[in-house]
Parts: sequence; structure tokens; C-alpha cells
Amino acid sequence: MNSSEIHAPYEMHVHGGGFTMFESGDSVALPLIQLGKATLSGASGQRISLEYTSAQVLIEGDHLAELLGHLLDGRVRTIRRGRHGDCSIKIVQIVEV
Repeated sequence: MNSSEIHAPYEMHVHGGGFTMFESGDSVALPLIQLGKATLSGASGQRISLEYTSAQVLIEGDHLAELLGHLLDGRVRTIRRGRHGDCSIKIVQIVEV
């Protein structure tokens, strides 16, 4: 990723919200209420797998534990490729089921 193209990997809702927007080429908004399973894996939290009713989302990067906590609290508005501090997102993949 070119340094001129680096974005914050996620944005937070100011007052909470019920949807998270995933940016991966196309943007897809998914409601937190449809999240059935969330898994963090890797020695330093390198992969988040989210299973929604209508889609599966895979997020790969580094130091993603804090992001997952915010996501489960309904505080994350947007997730995209990017880097901020220790947290980096390299891949956001969405598969409709």
C-alpha cells in the first residue's frame, strides 16, 4: 500500500449504531443483529472471521483484538484496508452466503 493511500483502518460511530460498512472494492453494510459468530485468530490477532446471516467477512492484518471488541460493542461504523498505530488491515473479503 502506497503511503499516500494509507487510511485509518476503521471509523467509529459517534453515538453507537446498528450497522457496519465493510469496504472491499464495493461497500457492504451489515447489521450487527445478524452477526452469528465472530472469531479472532493468530498469535497477535491477525485474522477476524465474522459470520452474518447473509455474508461471511474475513479481515486480515495485525493487532485486530481492539477492533473486534469495538465491533462487538456496535461502535464500528466502517472497516477498510489501512493502518493506524499497531492496528493494520491488509485484506477485507466479503462472501455472500
